[in-house]
Amino acid sequence: MKPGRPLAFGRVGKANFIGLPGNPVSSFVTFLIFARPFLLRTQGINPTCSPTRFPRAPISTGPSPISGASFCA
Repeated sequence: MKPGRPLAFGRVGKANFIGLPGNPVSSFVTFLIFARPFLLRTQGINPTCSPTRFPRAPISTGPSPISGASFCA
């Protein structure tokens, strides 16, 4: 699966482990597809539930507070 290679899953004794890739985007995608459902299932939660969404702040349409500001000396 791209962008999610390499992925590791296994058991050490009675403990499960999940190894995620080193790339931050790959790690995030792999976590959402494989690790999150696994962790939810082990907690007895339905893995089809979605994360809580929060409304984002409205985008300001006015002038930028730093428009016209000079950062050069």
